[in-house]
Amino acid sequence: MIQNYWNSVWRNLMKRKGFSFINIFGLAVGMASALLIFTYVAFEFSFDKMHSKSERIYRVQSTFHEGEVLTDDWATSSFGYGSAMQENLAGIEDYTRVGCIIQPEQLVKYGELCLRENGIAYADPGFFRLFDFELLKGDRASCLSMPCQVVITERIARKYFRDEDPVGKILIFNSNMGKVSCEVTGVMKEMPSNSHIHYNFLLSYATLPKWVQEYWYKHEAYTYV
Repeated sequence: MIQNYWNSVWRNLMKRKGFSFINIFGLAVGMASALLIFTYVAFEFSFDKMHSKSERIYRVQSTFHEGEVLTDDWATSSFGYGSAMQENLAGIEDYTRVGCIIQPEQLVKYGELCLRENGIAYADPGFFRLFDFELLKGDRASCLSMPCQVVITERIARKYFRDEDPVGKILIFNSNMGKVSCEVTGVMKEMPSNSHIHYNFLLSYATLPKWVQEYWYKHEAYTYV
C-alpha cells in the first residue's frame, strides 16, 4: 500500500517536473528560512541568560531632561552611582562598575613583548559576584579586590605567557595617564557571544586614581546592581 502510494507520487512528480521543482524548492526555502529565523530569535533571547542572577541584575542608565523633554539617554552612568546606591538604597545588595574609563586601547608589555591591545576595562570586586563568567584560574572573591590586579582571558594568557602559568606574572599597561604594573590574579574563559559584555582585560577598579573612582561629573562607567 505504502509502496503504491510512493510510486504514484513519483510518477506525478516526473510528469510535471518544472512545477514539482518549484514546489519542492519553495518548501525547502520556507523551511530553511523558518529555521534561520528560529535560530536568530533563540540566540537573541539567550543574551546574558548564562548568569544565575540575570533576572535580578539591572544596569543603571543616565537620562537628561530639559523640563519634560528627554534630551539624552545613556547606558553609562557616573562613577559614583554604584557605591552611593548601595549606601543609600536598601534594596541594593551588590554592585559593580565596568568601563573603559581611561583608554579602551593601551600598550601592554610583558618582558620584551609589547603590543597594542583593546578591550581593556576596570571593574569592581563585585563583577564576579554578579556575573557568572567562568574563572579558570584565580579566586573570584579576591581577584579584583586590590589595586594593580588584572584578570585576563584565556586567549590573552596564551598570547603573552604561552605555556607558563600567568597567575602572579606582571603586565605593564601604558595609557594616557601613565604606566601601571598589574599582577595577573585570574584567567577567565572568553566571554560568550551571547553576552553584551566583552573584554580581554579586567583591571581592578581600585587601580584607578582616587579622584576618578567616585567622580560624579563624567558618565563613563557601566554600573550594574
